[in-house]
Amino acid sequence: MKVLLKFILDCEPDAAWRALQSPTVFREVSAPLLSVKSLEPGGFETVWPEGENRVEISALGLVPVGMQIVDIDRTHTQHEGVRIIHDKGRG
Repeated sequence: MKVLLKFILDCEPDAAWRALQSPTVFREVSAPLLSVKSLEPGGFETVWPEGENRVEISALGLVPVGMQIVDIDRTHTQHEGVRIIHDKGRG
C-alpha cells in the first residue's frame, strides 16, 4: 500500500525542504505530546544524515513509548529537479 499526503504550504520550496530534513522540526511538531531523544553518539545533527538514526520516544516526556529508527534515503527522484526524502524507518 502506498499513502501519499499532498497539501500546499505557504512558504518557499527551499524552506519546506530544509524543514523536512531537520530533526529539530521533527521534535517541534511532535511536542508537547511526544518527546524525541537521539540515541546516536553526539545526539541530533542539524540535518538528518543518510541511513539509520535511532531515537527514543516518550509520551509527555514521562512515559516511554519505545525506540524508532528514522532511516533517511534521498537517492530516489522521479523527475529532474524533484527532491524526495524517504523515511524507510520502523518501530
